Amino acid sequence: MVIGTVMPAVGQDKNTVDPEVRQQIEVALKKYDEAWNKNDAAAFAARFTSEATDVRRWEAVGVVSGQEAIEKRYAAEFAAGLSNHVKQACSGISNRRRHMRDL
Repeated sequence: MVIGTVMPAVGQDKNTVDPEVRQQIEVALKKYDEAWNKNDAAAFAARFTSEATDVRRWEAVGVVSGQEAIEKRYAAEFAAGLSNHVKQACSGISNRRRHMRDL
């Protein structure tokens, strides 16, 4: 039987994000922001995996699952004038990035 552990390489800071991974995250977040700022529900929903679930316990229909349902939810919200996702994310209302692709 072999038991091993994964250790950072000598001199490698365990809190440092690989530059390539960081770039991938930044690109994904930029696409997220662009879709939101353009009120593009289809592009916004495309950032989620096919099995993603958007949960909002403060709404009557608090749970929607899948890209199509997420797109429908955001299309209605964008049409109603939803904006300023940065304020929402900072206030803890939303945790949308959990199921995004490319991360």
